[in-house]
Amino acid sequence: MKSSLAGLLSVLSFAIASPTSSPKSGLSSQEILATYDDVTVIPAAGELQQVGVYKGLSYPAFNFLTPGVNGVAITGVVPQSSPNTIATGVNENLVFGTTAQITRNYTGSKVKYFDLEYFYFGCVVNTAETVASAPEMCTVSVTGFLPGSNTAIDTIDFNYSPGLKVMAPMIQANLPPTFSLLERVEIVVVEGLSTSTTTGLLLDNAKYRLWTEK
Repeated sequence: MKSSLAGLLSVLSFAIASPTSSPKSGLSSQEILATYDDVTVIPAAGELQQVGVYKGLSYPAFNFLTPGVNGVAITGVVPQSSPNTIATGVNENLVFGTTAQITRNYTGSKVKYFDLEYFYFGCVVNTAETVASAPEMCTVSVTGFLPGSNTAIDTIDFNYSPGLKVMAPMIQANLPPTFSLLERVEIVVVEGLSTSTTTGLLLDNAKYRLWTEK
């Protein structure tokens, strides 16, 4: 995992830009654990059921997936909590025309910022039924952006190494304090055992804090 001292200094300078006020002043906060399990996923829909807005944030290029039978996986990556995960791959990126991300930007949003603490993930060979595919080794890059900026505040890489197992658990990706006061986070597979473009990424149980207008 790699981090950036410059990113930490940048987010600190953003947070204390004014000695008499804070970006969080006058905002309400709420801690969220997004399990994605309270959504009914249509089995025949495969990777076509878009996440959209879920628990205060939007998920461009992510779809809901329910593995195996009734959320019980028989191959592939086992969800951190059952029955659902969310997934992205090359097909989703092409359809949405954007990198897979978690963002506070959507119509009607009252979220000013969010702090991302952690999420669980795993990688599989990307097929039409990603969740039924074999687990595979990958490197996932997570990049945070502050509001109104296209310059990354920080980028962290996480490695997933399931070995040669038919089924494998997800692992936890813990984000540093630089991933605070965010507008969006982009999540990309930068290296896979096959190729990065044929690797499917599954996410589950993301924990974050929302800062919203009262």
